[in-house]
Amino acid sequence: GDQVQLNANATGGCGTLSYAWISVPVGFTANIYNPVDNPTVTTTYFVSVQDSYSSVTDSVKVTVNPLPIV
Repeated sequence: GDQVQLNANATGGCGTLSYAWISVPVGFTANIYNPVDNPTVTTTYFVSVQDSYSSVTDSVKVTVNPLPIV
């Protein structure tokens, strides 16, 4: 349940860059380069960055470990 700061550090390109984030499992979307989420299960985030001519995609997996039993 802690926050995770995502960041797409895209450089170069031509024109204004646009960002599209989605997650698996579904439920998270964003259109900024540095969104914040609070995953409760292990989640893979996918980002697509597009300029005036093309797009690139990447992903990052955030592992959520269960709380330890004391």
